[in-house]
Amino acid sequence: MKREQAISEMVRHCANAKGHQDFSISMAQQFAIHQYRGGISAFRAIQLGLGSLDGHCQIKHHKQAISG
Repeated sequence: MKREQAISEMVRHCANAKGHQDFSISMAQQFAIHQYRGGISAFRAIQLGLGSLDGHCQIKHHKQAISG
């Protein structure tokens, strides 16, 4: 449980530094913890959580570019 909390805090810290919104950060935290529980190392889980943020943002910007 301590490690899951540390993963969550690290994802939040890095995502805040990148300027992501709270809702997206929460989703990334949940994704990272889910990956960790699935057997991935804590470091890799953090990377995947942050990567999910970047992917989410790229999709959002892509949709805006198409519609806009």
